[in-house]
Amino acid sequence: MGKSIPRLWYRQPAESFSQALPVGNGSFGAMVYGGYPREKMTLNMDTLWSGTEECWRKDQHIPPGELERVRGLVWEGKYFEAGQRMKETMLGTWNESYTTAGSLEIEYLNSFPALEYERELRLDTALSTVKAGSEGREVSSRAICSAPADALAVHLSSNGIPVSARISLNTPHPFCRRAAGSTIVCLHGTAPGHVEPNYVESRTPVKYDMEHPGIRFSLMMGITRTDGSVRIEEDESLLAENFTDLTLLVLGETGYRGYKKPLEENYENLDMENMRKWRKSSEKSWEQLEKEHIRDYAELYGRVELVIWDGENENRDEDYEELPTDMRLNRIRSLMAADGSGQRKDGEGALYDSGLYSLLFQYGRYLMISSSRPVHRESQPANLQGIWCEDVRPVWSSNWTTNINTEMNYWLCGPCSLPECEEPLFHMQDELRLSGRTAAEALGCRGFAVHHNTDLWRQAVPASGEVKWAFWPMGGIWLAQSFYQHYLYTRDERFLRERAYPVCRECVEFIIDYLVQGPDGRWHTCPSTSPENTFLDERGRECCVSASSTMDIALVREALENMKEICTVLGIEDDLQRQAEDLLKGLPGYQTGRYGQLREWLEDFEEADPGHRHFAHLAGFHPMQQISRHRQKELLPAVRRTIERRTEYARIHIGWNAAWLVNFYARLGDAEAAENCLSQMLGHSVYDNLLDLHPPLGEGPGEREIFQIDGNLGAAAGIAELLMQSSFEQGTARLDLLYALPYRWKNGRVRGLTARGGFGVSIEWQDGHLTKAYIEAAEDGKLLLTARDPFTVQLAKTADNRNESRHKIQADGSGGEYTAEIYARAGKKYVACGLLFAK
Repeated sequence: MGKSIPRLWYRQPAESFSQALPVGNGSFGAMVYGGYPREKMTLNMDTLWSGTEECWRKDQHIPPGELERVRGLVWEGKYFEAGQRMKETMLGTWNESYTTAGSLEIEYLNSFPALEYERELRLDTALSTVKAGSEGREVSSRAICSAPADALAVHLSSNGIPVSARISLNTPHPFCRRAAGSTIVCLHGTAPGHVEPNYVESRTPVKYDMEHPGIRFSLMMGITRTDGSVRIEEDESLLAENFTDLTLLVLGETGYRGYKKPLEENYENLDMENMRKWRKSSEKSWEQLEKEHIRDYAELYGRVELVIWDGENENRDEDYEELPTDMRLNRIRSLMAADGSGQRKDGEGALYDSGLYSLLFQYGRYLMISSSRPVHRESQPANLQGIWCEDVRPVWSSNWTTNINTEMNYWLCGPCSLPECEEPLFHMQDELRLSGRTAAEALGCRGFAVHHNTDLWRQAVPASGEVKWAFWPMGGIWLAQSFYQHYLYTRDERFLRERAYPVCRECVEFIIDYLVQGPDGRWHTCPSTSPENTFLDERGRECCVSASSTMDIALVREALENMKEICTVLGIEDDLQRQAEDLLKGLPGYQTGRYGQLREWLEDFEEADPGHRHFAHLAGFHPMQQISRHRQKELLPAVRRTIERRTEYARIHIGWNAAWLVNFYARLGDAEAAENCLSQMLGHSVYDNLLDLHPPLGEGPGEREIFQIDGNLGAAAGIAELLMQSSFEQGTARLDLLYALPYRWKNGRVRGLTARGGFGVSIEWQDGHLTKAYIEAAEDGKLLLTARDPFTVQLAKTADNRNESRHKIQADGSGGEYTAEIYARAGKKYVACGLLFAK
């Protein structure tokens, strides 16, 4: 069989978005439908949003003394009344929406019945290919979204028999077209000035105001090379005739020029930007464009390899990769449906497809690379749909939801060796730090605050709607912790000093001012919500406002502890640091509730929805590490009980929810439960194109099933967590190898992961046991290395180490946990050998 090719492939064209295949360079994206004789590729630019410059001036106006009045109601136990008052006086206005740019459409004019058909997406090359053939004839198209070219490049070819095609650009937005040369067409459009969220009832939800237009944009397409003829038709489509080889470039530019900068309103200037990119790439052949793209992309994607197989032979005869991707998924779906329980049956060999797990993992990495890279100066982070959206009025505005979804998008970057992909997120946070000062000021605080939603215009004040999700000033605090995590993985002290410290310091300033001393003498967040969830008061009324939700305090504690570590590394000692340390001592602790669960709120309220989709109160367990096997481990049973209750009462399958569960179970060491969640995702929560789906919640009008990328990216992070877990605290790194390896993942290898502390990690296992692991240190320091099997560790045999001592250290332990302590030296590689398979 040879080396496995990581790909999604199908024997029929896509009929909808949920079957099309995504390509992207980090900022410019397309969904490739792969049709014949009509092909469609929908187009996106990450800075094309609804809204105008007025959106930068959104503010929150809280009446004088209102915050104190709400706090008084909370302290009196009048939670319902507090929530009602906040809805009337402390909410803001809706976010704006991410929107589609349009589509590229290709129509073959002398088509033939496509008796043979295949389309695929190669993850290792980020190349989409479509082939249609019949009786010796074949037409193929190849598409890439190139970061070096900052363009969508398409190559059309036939096997010697000339073909003709009409190629056009279209958009759902108001537009005008004009030709810009003999083989170049430009399409100009204007995004809406405002879009109401899909869950808001409105007679005019999409508003185009020509007096205050939205962001203007220009799409440009042109044929760079062909062996046929080209002309522009009256409808300004391109007519390419009698060709066997054709290369097409599609470029895009929006009028967005950066935070609080005037929008570019001159289409000619947008065209000039596109022409600048055109001149850079139009002289290159398809082969040159493809080679340049693959070299650039593979430098990121190629860092990590994961191979899993459940039999004795990696190249086993029963190779599910020979089946189209949709057929592989349908086998899982049908067997789950036949079983009735929706659970994977371990004894059902026909259901098991180990390759789908490694495919899901690498697909997550592919989507991250394709939707979050600093391609241009204003590249945006991955939103709810990454960069792929076909709607003018998308579900949940396709914005950034900061109470879980945005953070989950980026969990994989550290362990999966993609730190560069975090730069657009950091850029957004730098801007939110500026807009968030207004949100903090409204609450009488220094620093900055971000509530649960934001958009291109960096809205930091609460949205309109319901208090249970709109009012949550902890978003900035959670986002800011990614700066410190980035440092833990990269050990980049300059980044820590120049980028992380200023943001984290302002977070702490907000915390110091927002915390208030309660009747119990402790420091509390008040008012406080637990994102999107509610509880019942003594009269059975549904409430959302109280003091010190567990998630609030977990985030506050994380920010204060991280600031303490940052100051230690940077040698900073000042009043703010001392205040932070004092506050840490006075925060409420974790508590268990009447069911043995970890409490979600300060009091042991009855949950209105025991199966609620959020696990907000477990954030201190994951992604944070305040509760773990090494810290407050007495709370682990309460964590498990919380998960049991939530899953027991869950009503629907939600992809990102399942992805978070994978990470939870990995931390608990429950490998089989984690794998079952992955199976649930594949069986219930992904489309045929493996994109994660979110079902309607049944909470309001306008809801519909939609793609959300956080499930894909969170699942990839969870798979990495099954194979390797790491922590770094007070100068000591901990690294757990194969702590939660599923039983059915009998054999495999992973190469190129990164652990906190800057360690490069590669692991091999056989029959479920560690065989070898290679650990490369980025700096000198203490490392505690743990595995479930007995092992030895020593300096690896390399050319650089040939003259150094290779003394073996035997791991201590028993009962399934063995630990070795070493002092790692920068640039040195160490090898851990499992004794069960020692040679």
